[in-house]
Amino acid sequence: MKSELSNTSVAFKVYYFAFILAGFALFSYLMRDFPLERFREILLFITLIVVADTAQITLPRGGASIYASSPIDLAGIVLLGPSAMALVEAVASLFSEVVVQRRSAFKVAFNVPLLILTVGIAGIVYHAFPGEWRGLDSPRFLVPLTVSGLTYYAVNTVSISFIIRRRAPTTSGGRITCGRSSTSSRSCRWAR
Repeated sequence: MKSELSNTSVAFKVYYFAFILAGFALFSYLMRDFPLERFREILLFITLIVVADTAQITLPRGGASIYASSPIDLAGIVLLGPSAMALVEAVASLFSEVVVQRRSAFKVAFNVPLLILTVGIAGIVYHAFPGEWRGLDSPRFLVPLTVSGLTYYAVNTVSISFIIRRRAPTTSGGRITCGRSSTSSRSCRWAR
């Protein structure tokens, strides 16, 4: 990790470490409302995301890859809430990136907080809508779901674009891999 940071600018280092701290700060904040009684559902969502993340599909052009975990994240936000999904993403992405994809510690250290921030902020936005708007018995739930999906997309895309841009002048920085869902959300990660 030290060698990967040595070829980067001060602005990159500041952003990288501030982003990691922000991810863990949000994680700590969200864990105050962690639903322990939903442990089985949380394990199910961890398993679903690990499976979705290991089923990476390489696109025919550009060398990019897509993941199918974004719709699972949004379903989890609706069903379990942001605190549960922050833990789900932390555990699932740590497992899939370290064990399955064998990414460097440098990229894992960014990607885990990235996904915590992505699902955490999108979940907070979804649950900020009044309960009658979030009820699944009415099509009104599509409004907070759409706003949450757009937030998910914006947080993820801006964060990953910014880090690649900050790193670009001194090194290639790897490629970005993204997953898309039918709700137009996208989950990106920093790949090898």
